[in-house]
Amino acid sequence: MFSKLLRIFNFRWHLIKNEIAREHAGPYVERNSEGYLIVIICRGEQLLYTDENGALILGISIPGKWVDTNSIGKWDEVRRVSELQRVVVFERIKRYFQKFQGFDVIFIDVRKPSSDEKE
Repeated sequence: MFSKLLRIFNFRWHLIKNEIAREHAGPYVERNSEGYLIVIICRGEQLLYTDENGALILGISIPGKWVDTNSIGKWDEVRRVSELQRVVVFERIKRYFQKFQGFDVIFIDVRKPSSDEKE
């Protein structure tokens, strides 16, 4: 029963991410020859990243110039992202922000308080 539900979920997620990718053709969309796609969605509050492993939706802040490292957990909400895959994703996202947004993005875990908040 669980595996059937998982297949249905994976199929629906595949349709959703493809629809998002089709709708976001144009500037600020990176479709790379390496087979990945990066696009900012949800009015600049999230970033869609897809490649041969699956898709990730990451929390971001354009004004704050950061990406939430905690939002990179599982491909398509199913398979865990390996450390090597995390490094590749971070590097691609870093290049994306430099190219399309014109700034260096920082990677933070928004669940952890900053040093300013601890005092």
